[in-house]
Amino acid sequence: MSDLVLPELAPIIPDFRSRTPAGKPADSWLLAIEDWNRPNPAIRLHVALKDWRPEWISGPYGRKHGRAGKYNQRRVVALEYQRWAPIL
Repeated sequence: MSDLVLPELAPIIPDFRSRTPAGKPADSWLLAIEDWNRPNPAIRLHVALKDWRPEWISGPYGRKHGRAGKYNQRRVVALEYQRWAPIL
């Protein structure tokens, strides 16, 4: 699946939410880790974020759709979780 062209996939990286639609606290950090490690076809994320090509993030298409900021948010959350989870 990594040979697919990103504009054809049109993936969406959702915003972090502090609350669910029902008003409960959201587990945004957990969703960030899942987006980083696994594809999620339900939101058109056909390639896990950790496997994205650099041009998908910082190329013209990535900049146009604001992917770099959201990608880096997920990257930081996932990598910090991997770093600290073994000692928690």
